[in-house]
Amino acid sequence: MSGSLLMPSGTLNKGSSGGPRLRGTLSTNAVTAFFTFTQKPPQLVTPIDVKTWQAALEDQGLAPASVYAKVSRVSSWFRWALEDETLRETLHANPVALARPKAYQNESAQALTDDEARELLLGQRSE
Repeated sequence: MSGSLLMPSGTLNKGSSGGPRLRGTLSTNAVTAFFTFTQKPPQLVTPIDVKTWQAALEDQGLAPASVYAKVSRVSSWFRWALEDETLRETLHANPVALARPKAYQNESAQALTDDEARELLLGQRSE
């Protein structure tokens, strides 16, 4: 990876292997793993990179909820970076926003049907 990474001092820099390394409050395994996987500085990451990483996580057998959580952490990192005026000049968008997987939902977290929501709102119960 060539060139310096587009980050405030002390937040993201090159690790000893040449890949990005996070420090301080941003030190999350998911974000570090993502940048290690892509071998790209943030300003060069594309939605395709995110989708490729997501597929690699799925291929490792991670549960859909785990994949979603990891991708969400990377998205949060990009949102954080876009809040910085200096970074926003070069980092124009959050590539995860276009590539994010659908929200994970298991049986215990399913949404109510329209009828169930009506019954709840009206305080009625069908028998």
